[in-house]
Amino acid sequence: MALVIEGEERIAAPVQKVWEALNDPTVLKDAIPGCQSLEMKSATEMAATVVLKIGPIKATFNGEVTLKNL
Repeated sequence: MALVIEGEERIAAPVQKVWEALNDPTVLKDAIPGCQSLEMKSATEMAATVVLKIGPIKATFNGEVTLKNL
């Protein structure tokens, strides 16, 4: 099963600054709902831990983030 987060946003900032932020695990972690940790494994791959809670059920997921179409 894959969690796919897609979308498009216009950001009022210089392209270089936005690019650097999207490649900063700390900034990207804050953009992923429930993300507890995000660690760079390579230039395009990261390991992530996400905690989700729906009603009384809480689950922790470990997975990978892959940057594509760079």
